[in-house]
Amino acid sequence: MVKVSKPRGRLDRLWTPAELDVIERFAQAIVGGEYPTLKAAIGPCQAALARVRLNGNRTALAVAVQLDARVLALGRQLRLPAWTPEEDRLARDFARAVVAGRYRRVSQAIPDFQRELARTGLPARHTTTSISTRLYRLTHALGRRVCQQRWNEAEVGIARQFGQAFAQGKYRHSGAAVADCRRALAAVGRAAGYSHTSIRNRILRHAHQAGLPLWAKAWKPKETRILTRYAQALARGEYSTARQASDACQQELGASSQLPGRTFPAVRFQLMSRARADGWHREIRRPRLTADERRIIDRYARRIAAGRITPATAALRPCRRELARLRLPASRTACTVVRLLRARAHAFGLPPVRRLWSDPELLLVQRHARALGAGEYPTIAAAARACQTAMTRAGLAQSLSLRKLADKIRQHAPGWRPRSVR
Repeated sequence: MVKVSKPRGRLDRLWTPAELDVIERFAQAIVGGEYPTLKAAIGPCQAALARVRLNGNRTALAVAVQLDARVLALGRQLRLPAWTPEEDRLARDFARAVVAGRYRRVSQAIPDFQRELARTGLPARHTTTSISTRLYRLTHALGRRVCQQRWNEAEVGIARQFGQAFAQGKYRHSGAAVADCRRALAAVGRAAGYSHTSIRNRILRHAHQAGLPLWAKAWKPKETRILTRYAQALARGEYSTARQASDACQQELGASSQLPGRTFPAVRFQLMSRARADGWHREIRRPRLTADERRIIDRYARRIAAGRITPATAALRPCRRELARLRLPASRTACTVVRLLRARAHAFGLPPVRRLWSDPELLLVQRHARALGAGEYPTIAAAARACQTAMTRAGLAQSLSLRKLADKIRQHAPGWRPRSVR
């Protein structure tokens, strides 16, 4: 007896025959030269899949994986475009400019390289990553590694000052010290060539030399008494937030020269742990929605309520992208955006999640459940697809996913078992 394995993952993630036909058509178009690259075919392919898919949309990554696999099966290997002699000559000129010191980093030469390509009339066929890789290889061939830069004496002196200040507890965390150090380096014209990580590592090195321990030391009894006092004050409500109590506690800890320096995150963690033991609960205050945020969320919620976007999580990525363009100081998490979208969609008429099945829908489900029990479908996923197609033709349940249909068919076919366990 042939064993039929149970499909893995969610049932609505399986590719239907109609979707695979679309993938096949676009893969043949790529091989035939209608699209110069695979990336150019992803957008039109997604639009074509949206017309034949009933439950949500396929992501660009999923479409790219399917297209790439099908194109390889058709015998074509997608490769990056080769560098022409004119492009290679221009890249060598910029590599020499980097080695000569006109650019401190390869990344600074890439925009000028792209502008020079456009000025000379050469097509922009290469990505930023491809240009960066090419310039790095050419500069290394010329005998210089530009990925690492050495600090001179003036820069080391500036970093040492901020490292000592961080070790003395003048900064809550290393990020604030890095920001001030970057501004000090920019004042002397030396900050452009160093990344955030490079400046942070340099500051931490000098902070450890100034006495900051490499790892957390055990808290002394005097420190513990100070922490306990401020934790009890926070639990009694003398401080409105844990940040205020941590600030005052860190100042008192740093006032004594006999105690080791403690960073702000370490003090806050110890303080909050002791305050929770005394019955304190942290209150997370979420800022209210602005008018622009409400307008964007309401627009996507209306689309969800009208059935133009299903399920509601399909609207999460474009909605968060538009919210990020507002550049507000407080960003919304994915869970918060989904919760707001569902709440507003229900306010605009979206039925509850646990909807009631109509009589025509139940008749179709029972018919396919009997066919599954009779062996007309090899798997329950196949029965769910056939039931979904029948409902679509009848104009029923446009928002029902394959998982919901499979669960309902399984309820009406209690005696059915997969062939592999019979």
